[in-house]
Amino acid sequence: MYRRWILLFAIFSILSGCTTGGSHGPGSAASVPPGTPAPAEKVETGDLVWIDYTARVEGTGEVFDTTYEEVGSDPSIKKTEVFPLSIVQSLQPHYEPLGIIVGTGQTIKALEDSLVGMGVGQEKSVTVSPEEGYGPRSDEYVITIPRSQEYPVEFQVAVEDYRQREGRDPSVGDTVRATPYWDAVVTKVEGDTVTLRHTPEDGKEVDTPYGPAVIYLGNSTVEVVVNPPAGSFIQTNIGTAKVVSVDEENIVLDYNHPLAGKTLVFDVVVRDITKKDTFAGWNISFVGYEEGLEMAAAQGKPIVMDLYWSKCPHCKRLDEETFPDPRVTELRDEFVWVREEVYENRTELGKKYGVESFPTLIILDSEGREIKRLNGFMNAMVLRWELEAVLESLG
Repeated sequence: MYRRWILLFAIFSILSGCTTGGSHGPGSAASVPPGTPAPAEKVETGDLVWIDYTARVEGTGEVFDTTYEEVGSDPSIKKTEVFPLSIVQSLQPHYEPLGIIVGTGQTIKALEDSLVGMGVGQEKSVTVSPEEGYGPRSDEYVITIPRSQEYPVEFQVAVEDYRQREGRDPSVGDTVRATPYWDAVVTKVEGDTVTLRHTPEDGKEVDTPYGPAVIYLGNSTVEVVVNPPAGSFIQTNIGTAKVVSVDEENIVLDYNHPLAGKTLVFDVVVRDITKKDTFAGWNISFVGYEEGLEMAAAQGKPIVMDLYWSKCPHCKRLDEETFPDPRVTELRDEFVWVREEVYENRTELGKKYGVESFPTLIILDSEGREIKRLNGFMNAMVLRWELEAVLESLG
């Protein structure tokens, strides 16, 4: 994974004067004495740097993130209320070095900046102020939302929208997935309009991004009532929030980052440096589905299959930010890479693999069997960890 390059150099100087007997006097032209070490590599902006670290809150000493398993798994070491509060937005701890492309804003800028000029094996303690870290706390990020949400039992969509989503013409009696929690059935097709009816199970309990909820089916509406425990943290479509309080009608959510207003301390050691010129030519070559299956079988490699929708902004981010990242492209020869648009073009593939959201990445073995499914946008480091876990599981 790591590569080295060594800068060889020679020192030339000219000294006016005489020499005798062919010997070299002080300051005359001479080669570098054997055994002289080359200058050590130093981190520069644009380099890929692999670091180990432990991150804690100044004052309390609580650890909120670490790459060391002995720290993360030790119950005697006090952790923050949420652990890990990963600086690369991973919800799971990963006890291995973290890769950072310095100067690209992939993590806290003050931490990135502190790495410039460091060499392999060098250690440093970096203090990050609230302004340089997660900012001050703000009351603007504390919001109140209703506990319940209502949907009309019957709703209408355009025939063309139905065709694009389902890959077929609508027909009375068809069942489609309306939400992650229930289906809907087509009750009428008239002109350019399809009428559908929600068919949830009355009283069913489900897990939602806002916590556990109960579904109530009425004559004209479907009501979803959520009841997250006060003090819990939930993942919503706009970020992580702490549930401050819950009453009969409302939920108060705090979207301030748990580290907002806190001074942070990172104890960092540089493990390796990959110079930016080294990975400049690393690229991933995507192929179509059928070609990918053939290549994987012939080469004995697993497949990374990107099933996307051309109008999905998160799919575009994955394509522009994650896949070209050297932390991912370094694994370019370990997999066969497949990409297909399955919302408008290869709809049969979307149905075959049960794609319900975008982007969807599906990892297949060399025989085309599904190993793992990854939904939604993820940054390069998180995808790298996921792909390395697949390679490890395959031996």
